[in-house]
Amino acid sequence: LSPFALVPLWLAPLRGPRLLAAIAAFVGVSAAALGLVVALGGAGGPASMAHAVAYQLDRSSLQSPWTALGIVRWQPLGQAGVLALIAAAAMRLMRDRELGTDRARVAALSGAILVALQLVANYWSFLYLAWTVPLVVASLLAPEVRPRSHAGSRAPVPAPVSARAPTHEVAVTASVSR
Repeated sequence: LSPFALVPLWLAPLRGPRLLAAIAAFVGVSAAALGLVVALGGAGGPASMAHAVAYQLDRSSLQSPWTALGIVRWQPLGQAGVLALIAAAAMRLMRDRELGTDRARVAALSGAILVALQLVANYWSFLYLAWTVPLVVASLLAPEVRPRSHAGSRAPVPAPVSARAPTHEVAVTASVSR
């Protein structure tokens, strides 16, 4: 279920026909998945799926950070924090169109949200961190996006690190008198 939390992030920067196409694709894939559940499980398939998801949300693990640290009572606060993070990230992506087009940063943000969701879950295993690997790889290997200069902007746009002049370290030596 965690990847569903990323849908608002991926839809937030879209506008107009691209947003409608993305929503249509999401609805189409969801309908196909529901059709598959009905085909495999019959008319009771969706109810069985809902029961299985409810079980996943209710079980717990000794590997959960909340259980391991004995702070289970604080878990709802952590979960609320992650929901706030998702909402804030979606709002930021809606407002900052340049950020929304930077695939590396959106992939990094998506990976961070998946890690946060895993850490606030009842049932956790370090193996779930593998879900973040594609997003981390996409973030690290994405081509560099240079910011566009805005007309009328007085502030200079900094050059990328690779284009900056090399810095020279100054060696400081201290002489000790004996």
